[in-house]
Amino acid sequence: MIKRTALLITCLALLLSCTSAFALSFSDNYPLYKVESYSPNGYCYMYNKPSSSEGRNMGRFDNGSFVKVIEWNENGYSYVISTSGKTGYIGSKALTKYSDTLNRPVYRVQSENGSGYCYMYDKPSSIEGMNLGRYNDGALVLIVDWNADDNYAKVRIWNENKYGYIAKGALVQASAR
Repeated sequence: MIKRTALLITCLALLLSCTSAFALSFSDNYPLYKVESYSPNGYCYMYNKPSSSEGRNMGRFDNGSFVKVIEWNENGYSYVISTSGKTGYIGSKALTKYSDTLNRPVYRVQSENGSGYCYMYDKPSSIEGMNLGRYNDGALVLIVDWNADDNYAKVRIWNENKYGYIAKGALVQASAR
């Protein structure tokens, strides 16, 4: 009986050491992505399945957090690993390649209609989108995707981790910083 128990413990230890050799690590050579959710809350969630309705919530990831993408899914949920080593699924629309976040053009708000402000939305539409805030003329934004829509650019508010869509007509390129 003692020999069998010792053999079982040895086998379990060997099995655990083998599976840990195949474990994923944030240091692995996967592409680095930054969380840039346009949710009004400024964060997204990780799930244990590629679905928010069927998956279990595994934690919140604030805008500016980093993950590495193991398997990209353009229109759904990508399989990722976090800096803490947690693996799961995050909505791909909330993720941007880190290299694409560098050296973004700076624009400033200049209202089209002379009102002195414009609004930012969670979708490229003032009718279908939820209002994420009012920005006065002169407010600075970084262009995330100028071609997100014919009429709207996806932007990040300068010095904030807040993302959304502002009408292109209300944006002018800022002079050199």
